[in-house]
Amino acid sequence: MKRKQLFVLLMLLAIACAQTATAKTVWDFEDCAIGQKFKMWNLFGSEASTSSAVVEADPKNPNNKVLHVIVKEWNTFVEFTLPEELAGHRLTDMVKSVKLNFYRPNNDPDNWKQFHVFLGDERLFQDEGYPYQGDQDVWQSREYKLAPVTESADDERMFRLGIHHENSDYYIDNIVLDTYIVADGQTLDYCTKNTSSNYTIINSPIMTVEGKELTIKTSRYTYWSSVVEGSGRINLMSGGERTFLGNSSKAYPDWTKFSGDLHVYPYKEVEGNCGFYGLIWMHNGKTFIADDPIQSANEGKVNNCLANASLYLHEGSTMAAEQGLRGMRIGKLETEKGSVLTGYYKSKSAQNSYYMIGKGDHDATLAGRIAPWQDNMTMKVGLIKEGKGTYRITGNDNLITGGITVMDGTVLVCNDAAEAKTKKLSGATGHKSGDNNGIVVRKAGTIGGDGSIALPTEVFGTMTPGDGNTGTLHIADYANDTKPTLTLRPTAILNMEIRSAADHDAVEVEGNVAYNNMDENFDALDKMPRIVIQLTEDAKLYKGDELVLLTAAGKEARGNMEWNFNIIYPKAYTWEVKEREGENGRLELVAIVTSEEYGGQGDVTIDDGDEEDNPFEETTLDIDLEMTDNTPIRTYADKINKFVGTCVPVWSINIDDANNEEAKRIARDFNMVVCENEMKFAYVEPSQGQFDFYHGDRLVNFATRNNMRVRGHTLVWHKQVAEWLSSDGIKNNKNWTRQQLLDIMKTHIEKVVGHWKGKIHEWDVCNEVLSDDQGIVWSNPDAYTLRPSIWTVIGEEFLDSAFVWAHRADPDAVLILNDYGVEFKGDAKAEALFNLAKRLKDRGVPIDGVGLQCHLDVYGVDPSRLEQNIKRYNDIGLKCVITELDLGMDSKNEQNLRQQAQDYFNIAQVALKYDHCNELMIWGLTDNRSWRNGNPLLFDADLNEKPAYYGLHAAVRQASGTPIGGTDGIDENIADYGEPVTVNLVSLQGLPVGKSYRGPVIEVTLFKNGQKRIRKTFR
Repeated sequence: MKRKQLFVLLMLLAIACAQTATAKTVWDFEDCAIGQKFKMWNLFGSEASTSSAVVEADPKNPNNKVLHVIVKEWNTFVEFTLPEELAGHRLTDMVKSVKLNFYRPNNDPDNWKQFHVFLGDERLFQDEGYPYQGDQDVWQSREYKLAPVTESADDERMFRLGIHHENSDYYIDNIVLDTYIVADGQTLDYCTKNTSSNYTIINSPIMTVEGKELTIKTSRYTYWSSVVEGSGRINLMSGGERTFLGNSSKAYPDWTKFSGDLHVYPYKEVEGNCGFYGLIWMHNGKTFIADDPIQSANEGKVNNCLANASLYLHEGSTMAAEQGLRGMRIGKLETEKGSVLTGYYKSKSAQNSYYMIGKGDHDATLAGRIAPWQDNMTMKVGLIKEGKGTYRITGNDNLITGGITVMDGTVLVCNDAAEAKTKKLSGATGHKSGDNNGIVVRKAGTIGGDGSIALPTEVFGTMTPGDGNTGTLHIADYANDTKPTLTLRPTAILNMEIRSAADHDAVEVEGNVAYNNMDENFDALDKMPRIVIQLTEDAKLYKGDELVLLTAAGKEARGNMEWNFNIIYPKAYTWEVKEREGENGRLELVAIVTSEEYGGQGDVTIDDGDEEDNPFEETTLDIDLEMTDNTPIRTYADKINKFVGTCVPVWSINIDDANNEEAKRIARDFNMVVCENEMKFAYVEPSQGQFDFYHGDRLVNFATRNNMRVRGHTLVWHKQVAEWLSSDGIKNNKNWTRQQLLDIMKTHIEKVVGHWKGKIHEWDVCNEVLSDDQGIVWSNPDAYTLRPSIWTVIGEEFLDSAFVWAHRADPDAVLILNDYGVEFKGDAKAEALFNLAKRLKDRGVPIDGVGLQCHLDVYGVDPSRLEQNIKRYNDIGLKCVITELDLGMDSKNEQNLRQQAQDYFNIAQVALKYDHCNELMIWGLTDNRSWRNGNPLLFDADLNEKPAYYGLHAAVRQASGTPIGGTDGIDENIADYGEPVTVNLVSLQGLPVGKSYRGPVIEVTLFKNGQKRIRKTFR
């Protein structure tokens, strides 16, 4: 048993059978005197002379005491002392999160800030980015998940938390640290007859034990935000339609270490007339990307509470989601007939919910109904099947308006097709409406069954009719007059099992059968979809037997190209397969047995290889060797006229001080800079028509002094706009007209670009304009979808206008379209960016290139597809540059640090290879100043080079054709160091070479005693 679990079980043995957990309210300030002061602590030891934390009366309730915090210095937080039992590692052994009440008065400036939590000097929590800190004049419930304590001493008790800002005013109260409940057959009854203004809150951590059960009864209005671990069973008796998996701030708890079973039942004893009885998933403010679900999950954009667990929806229960574009991941999902899987639980449009199921590789059945709330066809509810298991869908009145994506494993459509046809039911999937998604079967996935699919279906992978036996799969909409199409891609395979002329697989398509020659990576191939004829062991056929394998209304293809099926025959009988006109003029694909003797048609070699342009060749990075070269990165970049840069947080780095170590490091290693925030709309035009260029000018002057190039970021973006324009960059809550917004945008661009004309080389003109959901490209490879924002009130032409006005303001500036999630060719959003950039270029818009932000994660880099993506922009006459690179990692261990270095190396190696990709920007200098968690940058908090630094260094050096340190500093001493362990050979340009290489090389020998010898030699 792990130390942590053993410790928790021992500590909590006394309450194992308790009905409720003991919450530890550490600080509620009721025992403090009004005016009592708490210490303000600064991370870097600076004097926090103007910041304060004072106990005062609650501004909303004079009878309550709270702590009023005013912060005037960055990195300054309130300090508390933990009880001894929670000192050091025991804090996060026993406690998973800190919970508190939080209030912002009306005078609190800036809505976008970070919250931090520390034990001693060790940061246990930091907001990712600068999230909206909630409405003013309202008390909010907050919960912050704590990272495990790894560095602090076991007697460390100094606990610090608060807003990270230079000017902030807020109140906190009821700071709570909870200990675990250990499940052992007990029932926790939280079900009371409460109201929507008096929610029941369940937030005590729970440890489940394999073979044990815990039953929880919830009220109609409940926030369930407990951390849950273990492998036991939880029975949720839902008392109504507002049992939220999460809290009032939309945050959900950490259940990633829960691998047990959650069974959901309706519980009507207290409230017998609710809208439904079940569970609603919170979202933590994360927007799910449906067309790239695995990446979305890896980036934390799905609710992962049950990703490693099994969920059972029993008859009468409902699963729902909060509003927005949301993703929920479930290891295994089973639904009984009479249960409901739905999305947003109110009847509104544009509320899209996706359930990622099957991660645990289990087989399961979805017998309950799947549909949007009140069958609202403008809302999407979709399924994404992952994992190797098989899921059977048996319901006959589903409306899976968000479609089904089969990433891996198998989905069998097993509804009663005959009943659906007779009664005009929607069948297993439901029908298409508007832009609702259809079915996409990715290359590793399989679709099958003997039921009915009423959605258009795209197959990159495999289609296998039947449910464990031969059968007919129907692609037909029996509830409406639509005629869904079956579209086959070059890699599609239709497996047709045959027992006899009367007993064989078939596919009946109400609409056309179509061919699209774009594969899963959006490459055009000349391969044709395959039909594989497979005989059962007891198959018996006769000469003249005719087997209709596929019927359709007709045949079509993308671009009207000619196509046919590639038939793979069995090694038995002789066959003829042909297309013919059948009943009512429908197309039939028929297989005819022309002889009972084997004619040799099955003696063919099937090529399953991919025709893929893969220009990238992996090179293993030798970090230890690279560390022997202390030449600045910019020295090598200057040599090849490339630009390697970083973003600079002018608010926190004093670039005006020639002795500032961070400023000196920036000038040493980089030859290009960009402001992190100070050139964004909210900062340069805080009031309409009033411009503030002070901080931007500081960076331009810094760059001039150090002979650096400057990027401008950014002119048109939906975030960090001034509040006079929009409260959130999306809503037009100031009621601007289209013309007014055009005038605002024009004035802003003219003033900002004009001010820095000739001083800023390149502008991100439009930033992050694409929606995260680009599922449209699967059916239309030339399409893209824009994200809604204050600027789309103008219409799509806001893009054209922005580039035209920026070009007029500075004709010499390079103009860039910048976005994230667009790095790898074949990802839907990457295709959408290419489509949009091409559209702008083709229309004569003065766009010079695109920016790939590259906010990526370690182990999530695909250099081959990155290279394919970069290459194709040159073909349409556009630059393609790396604008915001950082690489997060789960934990700061040696393996991850070295992989981070390799990933930096691979990305830079690809980017620097191409003339039209002449710059690579890192989004920040040191890990502690990054907008992201996960130590994503080149330097640690103390400005020490990480392995990542040497990964980038090696790539730039190699691109310059320079050996490590030239030939200086190479050890020519060939004295015997003892027994050698490994000998690596590197060319004078720093590239690894094999033992067969002939010519001058650098020989790197590692000896058994740990010494290393580096010498130049000739082979």
